[in-house]
Amino acid sequence: MTNYDCDVSPEKILDKLSTLLCEERIAKEVDEPIDLAAHTFRLKITIPVNHFKFNQVTSAFVRHLYRNGVALSHGLSEEEALAEAIFLLEGHYQNEEAKGYDKALLDAVGTDIEGFEMVLYRLADAIKTVERKKYIQWVFVDNFFHLGWELQQRIVSFYLKQNEVYLQTPLIDLNSVRLVDHFCELLLNHLSDDNLINQVLANSIHFK
Repeated sequence: MTNYDCDVSPEKILDKLSTLLCEERIAKEVDEPIDLAAHTFRLKITIPVNHFKFNQVTSAFVRHLYRNGVALSHGLSEEEALAEAIFLLEGHYQNEEAKGYDKALLDAVGTDIEGFEMVLYRLADAIKTVERKKYIQWVFVDNFFHLGWELQQRIVSFYLKQNEVYLQTPLIDLNSVRLVDHFCELLLNHLSDDNLINQVLANSIHFK
C-alpha cells in the first residue's frame, strides 16, 4: 500500500463517485450537450425522402453531433459519418415491428417528415447511450481502477458497511475481496435504484 493510498479516504472517494454518477450529473455532462447540438442542426430536407437523401442527412447529423455535442469532439469524413450512422441504427434503432438501419430507412422514406425526425431523434439517443457508457467508464478509471488493490478493498468494505441496511444479506456476508471486481456494477445498480425511488417520490408528490 502506498502512502497516497493511506491518505485517501474511502468515504470521500465514494462521495465523489456517487456525485459524478448521479443521473442529474450524467444528464448535464452527456445528454444536454448532445440535445443542444441536435437542436442547432440545420439541413433542409426535401420531400419525398429517398435512400440517397436519407444517407446524406443521417451522416450530416452524426457529423454535427460528434463535432458539437460529445465531450471529446472529433471530425468525421462523410464516409466515416455514414458508417457510424449505420452502425448506430443497426445497434439501437428499434420499434415494435423491427429494428436496425433498414427499419429506420423505411420509417423515414416517403412524404411524412415526422418519420425522418423520429429517426434523427433516435440517432441522438443512440449517441447519448454510447457517450454515457464512455463517461461512466472514465469516472471509474479516474477514481477507482487506478487505485491500489488494498484501497479498492477498503472502498468496497466501507460501501458495504455504509449500506448494510439496504443491501441483501448475501452481499453483506461476502468478503469485500470477492466484490472488488464487481463493485462498479454494484454501485451503478445501487444508484439506479436510488434514481428510480426518487422519480417515484417526485411523481407521487406531483400528482397529490
